[in-house]
Amino acid sequence: MLKMTARQKKMILGFAIAILLAVLNINTTLTNRLHLHDIHTLIYASIVIAWGFLVHQRIVNRPARSHLVAASIFMFLLFLSRMIRWKCFKHNPIACEFAWYAYYVSFTAVPLCAFLVALCVGKTQREDPLRHVKWLWGVQAGLAALVFMNPWHQLFFRFLDETHEAYEYGILYYVCVVWGVVLTIAAMVMIIRRCQVASLRKYWFIPLLGMLFFAGVSVWYYLLGGTSPEIFGRKFYHIQEVFCLIFIFPFESMIQLGIMPNNSRYVLFFKNSPISASIQDEVGSIIYMSKAQVPAENERRSEKTIHGGKMVWYENLTAIQRLNEEIQKVTEELEEENDLIQEENRIREERISYETKNRLYDKIAGAVKDKALAIDDILTKLVDENVGSTVPVQSAEENTENAGAKEQLIKAMLLGAYVKRRGNMILLTEESERISTKELGSAIRESLDYFSLTGILNNFKEYGERRVPEKLILLAQDILQELLENTQEMDSLYVVLDAREGFL
Repeated sequence: MLKMTARQKKMILGFAIAILLAVLNINTTLTNRLHLHDIHTLIYASIVIAWGFLVHQRIVNRPARSHLVAASIFMFLLFLSRMIRWKCFKHNPIACEFAWYAYYVSFTAVPLCAFLVALCVGKTQREDPLRHVKWLWGVQAGLAALVFMNPWHQLFFRFLDETHEAYEYGILYYVCVVWGVVLTIAAMVMIIRRCQVASLRKYWFIPLLGMLFFAGVSVWYYLLGGTSPEIFGRKFYHIQEVFCLIFIFPFESMIQLGIMPNNSRYVLFFKNSPISASIQDEVGSIIYMSKAQVPAENERRSEKTIHGGKMVWYENLTAIQRLNEEIQKVTEELEEENDLIQEENRIREERISYETKNRLYDKIAGAVKDKALAIDDILTKLVDENVGSTVPVQSAEENTENAGAKEQLIKAMLLGAYVKRRGNMILLTEESERISTKELGSAIRESLDYFSLTGILNNFKEYGERRVPEKLILLAQDILQELLENTQEMDSLYVVLDAREGFL
């Protein structure tokens, strides 16, 4: 169990004294002019308001805080309804009856608030733990509406005479009792099970014993027929006070124990923290200071403006400076290793580049080997026959020998265009398995440019553009090349490349 701070001890003592005064003054009334029931009602109402205010200050989780504050408001309305019933409208039977029904709005709403608080424990605000159970408020509103409609259906109270002084409980009353008991027990169990600090969870019996004590007192009340018990001729409580304490005591004990997350010990944690820091007001006066000593040397002062003042802290730089020296030494060693690694990487990249180029060259050479050998044979024969580039092409019609040389040169140029374009396409296949039909179109144009030297009429049309598998492109190039190399009995040639959608 965490050690209580002086502020917590004072708060618990104040609540204990207030409850004791309320018990001792239960039969002391104020003047009728104030239209209030008695002093103890005022004290209990003040206790509820003060508890709600303190809950709002200590609970960090916003949904849990909101529902605990809502529970305190419903408890306050419970005392307000009692004062209205017994003092303001004491002689108005209808107003007294509906003020009586208003009790049960709080009797059913407070357990629901406790259950919703339990769902928030161990959850962050971003998780929205209540998104699937908001319909419970609809059930609560339905129960409240049915209670206020009791004069018409009498399912809550069944009156036995016209004065409404004699009555018996109906089935709706027991539904509300089961509703409250189930939600209350579920809330206590869930909060204790969801506590994330095992050393605090073992104190689960403290809030449970308190709740069982006040529950037993309320059972005593109903065993006496719904009247306040008397000791030595004095009444010590009413059911409304016991109902509120059934919830206030367990929740407050769980807050004090730390089972429910809260900020009650933030100041204690700050004072015992190992950092050297202080919280100061706007003029520089120290409000809170940690017990850590400010280092005498190698210190750096930092500050941050906060609401109502500033936060000042000191950092000892000795360890940081030592780490910086070690980092610098390691950095120098790493730089030397990096130079070696960079040189190794450069050599590795060159080797990979050479291997890649050799692989591509081998692949291209294998694909165009036959064509390259054919070019070599043609040129070799022409050299051997002493036919070179100096022979005018214009004399081909006059000299049969020169005409044959021209035909061989044209064939060599067609083969050369094929070799060049096939090499380009093989290089493109290294980047993607699909080749644009534009690349095939360029190859066809170049081949036809050389083919036009044969004097055979030819034309080429190209439509659309698409990326198609490389095998189709290479097959089309091979078919056209085979056709161009065998021009016997060919009068004209018309080539169409249609790559529009649906055609190839």
